[in-house]
Formats: sequence, C-alpha cells, structure tokens
Amino acid sequence: MRKSTNNWWGNTNGPYDSAGVTEVAIGDAHPGVANLKNALPANDLGALAQDGNGPGSAKIDYFPWATNPISNSAKSFWTGTVAWVNQSYSSGGGNDGHTWEVDAFTNIQDGVNAIWTGTVWVAKGTYVLREPIWIDKGITVKSLGGAALTAVNGGFPRDTNRCFYVNHPKAVLEGFTIVNGCATRTPYWNGGGGVLCKAGTILNCVIASNKADNGGGVYMASNTITGATLRNCLVFSNSATASGGGVYIAMGTGYVENCTIVTNFAATSGGGIWMNNGKACVENTIVYFNQSADGPNWKKPAAAGMSAGCYIRYSCAPEDLSTYGAGNVPDDPLFQSPEARNFRLMSSSPALNTGTNAAWIIPGVTADLDGATRVKYSRVDMGPYEAVFAQGAVLSVK
Repeated sequence: MRKSTNNWWGNTNGPYDSAGVTEVAIGDAHPGVANLKNALPANDLGALAQDGNGPGSAKIDYFPWATNPISNSAKSFWTGTVAWVNQSYSSGGGNDGHTWEVDAFTNIQDGVNAIWTGTVWVAKGTYVLREPIWIDKGITVKSLGGAALTAVNGGFPRDTNRCFYVNHPKAVLEGFTIVNGCATRTPYWNGGGGVLCKAGTILNCVIASNKADNGGGVYMASNTITGATLRNCLVFSNSATASGGGVYIAMGTGYVENCTIVTNFAATSGGGIWMNNGKACVENTIVYFNQSADGPNWKKPAAAGMSAGCYIRYSCAPEDLSTYGAGNVPDDPLFQSPEARNFRLMSSSPALNTGTNAAWIIPGVTADLDGATRVKYSRVDMGPYEAVFAQGAVLSVK
C-alpha cells in the first residue's frame, strides 16, 4: 500500500477510502471499496488511484462497480461512455481505447472522438501535438495524475496551433499543464494559444508559456447562455502580440473563478486580463505582476460599463477595484517563491482566507490545484491553492 498527500482527495484517509488505499492487488477484496463507491457520483464507474499509471502486472488503480467490486478483466470497464488514453502503449492490441493496457488510445483526440458522453481518462505523461484537440461535445477530458504529472504541449515553434478548442456547455477539461500552444497564424481564430473556450469549463489546469495575437493563455468567446468558465487554474508566463496576455474575454460571459493570473505579457493592453464590454465575472482571483503598456494587469471598462450581473469581487490586484465589487484587496499577494514558479500563498498573504465561498465550492469535497480539499478555514483562499500551515502557525481569520 502506498500513501501520498498528492492525490485526488488531498490526503490518504478520505473521503473516498477511510483506509487510505490507493492500489489494490488484482482479485483482492477490500472493505474500502464500499466507501469509495458511496462517495462517487452515480454515473461514475469507480475511483482512480493517485499515481496515474493505470493497472500494472499485479495492481489495479480502478474500482469498477458493475457486478463485482474488483474485476480481473480490464475489458469489463468498457461501457461506451469511457475511453482510455495512454501514449505509453503504442504497439500491439487494438488501440481502441477500451482498456488501459495495449488497447488504450495513444492520443487524446482519438479518445474524444470515441464517445459522446462520459469521460476520457488520460494517463500521465507529456502529449506533444501536431494539431489542436477539439472538444465540441458534452464530455469530460480528465488526466489521472493531475496537472503536475500530465502535460499537453502544443509543439511550438515546430507547429503553430493552439492546444485545445472547447465548445460545449457541458464540456470539461480538467487536470492538465498546457504549454507551448500558439495561435498567431491559425486559420480558425487568432486567440487562445493554450485554450480557445467558447463554452464549457477549464478546471484545475496550469496554462503557461503559450502565445497568441489575443489571449495568450486563454481566449473566452462564449456563444451560450451558460458562458465559458476558467476555474481553479494557474495562468502564467503567456504572451499576446496584441491584448490579453493571460486571458482575453471577448464576447458572451466569461467566468474566472479562483485563478491566479501572473507574469503574463501583452504588447498592447491587458497584460493579465482583457475584458470586452464588461461581460466578465471574476471572483476569488489573483491578478498580479503582469505587464502591458496599457493596463498591466487589467484592461476593463469603467465600473458603470460592466454588464448587469457581472463583477470583479473578492480578488487581489494592485488596481483599485472597489467600485467593481466587494472584498477586493490591492496588496501584494505574497507568493511563497514566485521566482521558482511557486505561486502558493505565504501564511501572511492578504489573499488567505479572504475569498467568498461560492456555491460550487463544497467544503471538504472540492479540491484545489494540488488536490487538497477546500475550505481549510472559515473562508476559501483566493487563487487555485488552498493554504495549509503547520501547527503553531499564526493565521488571521477574517
């Protein structure tokens, strides 16, 4: 039995399995399986272990619930609503995505194409692209190991393409590091080097070192009532030849929730976020240390120009945001080690315990970008990381 704090549920003792099991020998029974099943949504087939390897010769990482708690046959997982992607298995078998072993798809787009509902599970590793991944249906594309272990590389400068195009209200892209995408000369839009999101949710991702004409990291251009959502993400060191170095919110409504947007650059305006016509809802987000000639961190309309129901609130930025919403703070967020790309908060950070507990945050269940559960204290922290300090640390509860 292996234990780790860097897993889905943030610690080795639950909520999924009070015994802390992350791998079970094939054929073994374990009382923790029942706990895992009860903690999952009804449409999930099971729970995955934290390491992202898929089943090995003696261990499995997945607990199916069809007829028996643990199956010896990986093929029993296939339901038509689950596809498996693992680039490590590039030869032998059918490569049709229905098992982890030699039958896994070796690229993400094949997994997306295989199902119309459900989840595409992606094994850890770095997936280098020759063309963008299109997610235009209501499925979840999720990594097993999280953003720390699973990367999608756009291949720039060899190839000039963004990494992801997301366009469905129920589409979810979760748990990837998205790098080296480029959308400066693409035939379809010129925004979103990392992600072009017209509808859907980008969740628990690190989006870095991408470039575009507009929206170096993310270009949000929603064409749906529900809008496009960027949630619990770290967006840093992206660049735009025009506007929106980190994030560009063009039309429709863009929701930016519990993100940290830092060290991005735009040549014209909006180094961190560029907002069009005020159709943006920004909450619990840190926007700091970005650069641009016009609006280093923000390019936004006057408060009176914000669309009805839109806001900037409970966020941290050096600009005065008091007229845009409640709970904003201008002070340095005090990252632990920004020079080492560690944008977690110090114990004295003004962004600590000062967010608002939005409806989507379920205390003790919702995970941060590290996989730790939120909320640790009375209020959620700003940004994608929930701070946890050693016993004896002084914390100001606001």
